[in-house]
Amino acid sequence: MNGENIYITLIDRQHVHHLFNVPRFWDLTLFDLIKRIDEHITCNCPRGKCHQCQVKIVMGADKLLAKASVELDILSRILDAGPASRIACQIRIRESLNGLIISLT
Repeated sequence: MNGENIYITLIDRQHVHHLFNVPRFWDLTLFDLIKRIDEHITCNCPRGKCHQCQVKIVMGADKLLAKASVELDILSRILDAGPASRIACQIRIRESLNGLIISLT
């Protein structure tokens, strides 16, 4: 990393890899990246209650903060949620996420 940008790869539902180059000072969540490539996501709930922004962490799970109680509650109600499942709107992009790879479920 050059110190100015955070690189995150998002794999869409057609298995296309999208590399995002996010300036480190932008205040975004992983959901903000998803909305840029998936026009089918219409949710605007900022708390993840609709769980349309469920993702699977492919690589870099150790870079993420632990799941907060809100996220754990949401994931507990999703039948196909597994240990690698996360709610993208609950994850703020920060420098430690550089190299993270996520997949839309």
